[in-house]
Amino acid sequence: MQIACVEDAIIAKVKDVFGNKLRAVDSLPADVDDETLKRLVRTTPGVYVVFDGGMDQTQGGSQAKVRAQFSVNAITSHVSGEKARRRGDKLEIGAYDIIEILLPKLHRMTVKGIGTLVFQNIENRYDGPLDKLGVAVYAAVYYIDINFPDIDAVAVLAPFKTASVTTKPAPLSNPVTDVIELQQ
Repeated sequence: MQIACVEDAIIAKVKDVFGNKLRAVDSLPADVDDETLKRLVRTTPGVYVVFDGGMDQTQGGSQAKVRAQFSVNAITSHVSGEKARRRGDKLEIGAYDIIEILLPKLHRMTVKGIGTLVFQNIENRYDGPLDKLGVAVYAAVYYIDINFPDIDAVAVLAPFKTASVTTKPAPLSNPVTDVIELQQ
């Protein structure tokens, strides 16, 4: 599917550019809770791709078209403090370094069969809880125009409507198997 293909292409490019210099490269949902942030601290330095949504670009046409926005978030933490989180030090890369290296590599990157990423802006994602966790987060934001073809869901999705369960109730010695049809 289109959104996942763009995310995967960005992740592949980041891994190609940095090799083993980052501890994590992955995608995240747009809303990240405190528990997720705490987990991310253990995987810094890292880059996380987020699909931020998009604006309708259909303009009366028959095919759905969206100007999709993706943010590429550089997350760093350093025991040396806030300045090292941003700028890096002799031991680890900083958020500025990650953004400055990635920005030209992702700008105008073609995602096969979908379109071209275009750089939009850089955002400082600083807030109080992040500072308390000892991390810096900067995002390079890109957009890409995605056409959504009319897809036959039955043809492309797995048949999720059947479930098979085998249990062994305590008083019985033989397993019991039941198959049910789930409503969609």
